[in-house]
Amino acid sequence: NALGVHISTAINELASRAWADLGEAEKESWKQKAHEDWVRNGGLEKARLEEERKHLVGEKDALVKEGKEKKKPEPFPPETVKYLTDWVLNPEHILNPYPSAEEKDTIGKDLGLERRQIDGWLSSHRRRLIMPQKQLKKMELSETDIDHWSNFRKYRYMLETTADLLLMYACTNT
Repeated sequence: NALGVHISTAINELASRAWADLGEAEKESWKQKAHEDWVRNGGLEKARLEEERKHLVGEKDALVKEGKEKKKPEPFPPETVKYLTDWVLNPEHILNPYPSAEEKDTIGKDLGLERRQIDGWLSSHRRRLIMPQKQLKKMELSETDIDHWSNFRKYRYMLETTADLLLMYACTNT
């Protein structure tokens, strides 16, 4: 790695000295060739695309600032979450946690929410509240268990292999 840095530094120094020794006409010729190579290798198109990307990103930032761009919704306040959770877990609703249109209107008036907000919250939280996911427990095995199951696999493999060989032998000698 240090050798690479040393070589790179030496090349840069040589190039700087060579560039300083060139006359103005030669420098212009080299600049023209470099520009032509850049254009030929797609540099002009890459630069145009980069400018377009910057412009679009700038427009997106401007739309976000103006409030026209879609933003991530803010979470409901704790009181709202408690109200909705209590509604879902209420014994009257726990077997059928799907409010009617009138119930949704009542909830919306009580909480100041739109119907789509209520529907979205209920659909994403119904399963979590009524049937919470079981916590996965990591199975802990002792050394003895690990040895037992390792040997079990080994012996099972040996038995299967022996059975396969016996079956092949029986099929060839009939």
